[in-house]
Amino acid sequence: MNNDSLLSPILQPSSILLVGTLSLVFEARAGVYQSGYDISISERYTSNPYLQVDAKDSVYSSALQPSMWFQWGTPSSELELSSALKLERSSNEDLVTDRNDPSLAITYTRQGSRSQLQTAASYKEVSTSTVEIFETGKIDTDGTRKDTKTDLIWTYKLSEFSTAGLSGSLSKADYKVSELTDYKTTDLDVYFEHRFSEEISAKAILKTQTYSPGDELGESSRLSGMMTSINFRISENIESDFGVQTVYMDEPLGPEKENFFNGVFKIAFSGERSNLTTVLSRETIPTGLGRFITADNATLDYSYTFSQKANIGLSAQWREADSIDHYQASLIELRSERRLNNSWRATLGLQHKRLERDEAAYSNIISISLNYSLVD
Repeated sequence: MNNDSLLSPILQPSSILLVGTLSLVFEARAGVYQSGYDISISERYTSNPYLQVDAKDSVYSSALQPSMWFQWGTPSSELELSSALKLERSSNEDLVTDRNDPSLAITYTRQGSRSQLQTAASYKEVSTSTVEIFETGKIDTDGTRKDTKTDLIWTYKLSEFSTAGLSGSLSKADYKVSELTDYKTTDLDVYFEHRFSEEISAKAILKTQTYSPGDELGESSRLSGMMTSINFRISENIESDFGVQTVYMDEPLGPEKENFFNGVFKIAFSGERSNLTTVLSRETIPTGLGRFITADNATLDYSYTFSQKANIGLSAQWREADSIDHYQASLIELRSERRLNNSWRATLGLQHKRLERDEAAYSNIISISLNYSLVD
């Protein structure tokens, strides 16, 4: 392969992104505009990328990710647009393929005296070896998942203490890997929220979701239920959420009708230098297996700021579910960030992954990145 063919996927999108090389902030009669861009360069080492038992393979990868954003706003309207392209090159294409993953998102918000209307649309491409470890526990090959989603959210303030809302979304997942199935989902939520005091509020949500596999012969599954949650502000620095959802599911591949409970418990601490959030949950999600799966989850996120230029973070994630087989997946990540000046920052990351199906398999990732951004 010649040099021109290697550089063409980088130079072509980069020439478009040069439009955002200057951060613009100016006010016109129509509103306030802002724009900017960000470029990230990273190197990563990954052992056992597919978490296979007894596997010894490892791979190095280099990535360049240019991105840009645009914002426009008036007192009653706001438009946000962002785009990115992740260009990744592998040291062993037989193990992990080269990737060109674009993403695009647009959001428009209209604010009324008592109501708010928000519409959003997004598109992104991601590696199945990255996302499917938690969603299905299946990452035997390096494929691509294309996610497309549109959202409509409307809220109305009934009184000083009460709010009602309606939201709907259409999403689609397309796989470039034979082991997983394309699918579409349609979601509709109606909710009511009431604030009893500065410390306590409650929300009730009626939810319905339809899952349609991409296979024309596949039958649709339907999930509906009601989520009731309570938010407590325990102190100035501590906040907690607790919610329970009753679920009714009609799934052709499973029991004809099934009733069960999901739930979530969240507690968050925010200090002068540190932040800590812990979430325990059970949720039912659509997957590329041709059906919903129900998973138990636990997450922890911690960050500490040493100064305006340096911070560290620790995150952990765990999931247990039944997909093709029963599996447990976990991820522990430690990251350190150093701001070099107003535009440049460097990040070091360490990850440890574990996937247990019949036996446990492990993967370690070391990454370093340099990021340049031009923002206000």
